[in-house]
Amino acid sequence: MTLTHIDDHPVPADRLPIDHYARRTEFADWLVRNAIDHGHEIAVTPNWVYVTGYTSPIFNPAPEKKPLIDALLGDPPTGQVGAFGTLAGSQDAFLARLVPDLVPSDNTRVSYYGGSAHDRPYGVAVNNMNSDVYIMGTTRSYNLPGTVGGAQPTPPSSYAMFAARFSDDLATLRQATYLGGATNYLGGTGFNSTYGGLALSYPIGGPELFISGYTDTVDFPQTAGGVQDSLNGTMDAFVVRYDQ
Repeated sequence: MTLTHIDDHPVPADRLPIDHYARRTEFADWLVRNAIDHGHEIAVTPNWVYVTGYTSPIFNPAPEKKPLIDALLGDPPTGQVGAFGTLAGSQDAFLARLVPDLVPSDNTRVSYYGGSAHDRPYGVAVNNMNSDVYIMGTTRSYNLPGTVGGAQPTPPSSYAMFAARFSDDLATLRQATYLGGATNYLGGTGFNSTYGGLALSYPIGGPELFISGYTDTVDFPQTAGGVQDSLNGTMDAFVVRYDQ
């Protein structure tokens, strides 16, 4: 069957009507029957391969389509569900731990992560000292789990970023935080995105986490003392350092 695209998503050609409204209606039906799974980044250690991305719920599934966790664990299932086994919003992050040869294994672990809206991770990194796993991304959710006690426990705007730290078996969410400013240079809602990078360093005092991305906010947190402490354009890059 030949594949084509509607709004950058592949759809079987025999389901493509002619007019635009019908196209969108048909695509919506295809989407809720099949969902969309996006993988964004992997991190490889000697023992595991960690994969992160995002997935959406299936409201009226096609017979061959399974939720991402069920698809990864197989039938009969191998491995285990991690800290979060059900989707919380319209798009949730996922984090999977696979064995290096990528075959079914009792050591496979999979967890969702997200709140009630859209949550998309764009980076994953593993702490070489204690094997904790970090993901970072963008969020529209006001109720992400685990942010109490974090550096920024509440969302600064409806376009925020997040970072989350899991145990190596993905069974425990150790900590999460929002990240970003609230107000853009025009006085409107700030936009913050982590289309950037995630990395760890290991100084004598303990591991440090670095996140990069871009923002249009004039009140980005903790910039005082940095090389550039204010917004210079309509959208600037940023880098943030966290102590573990």
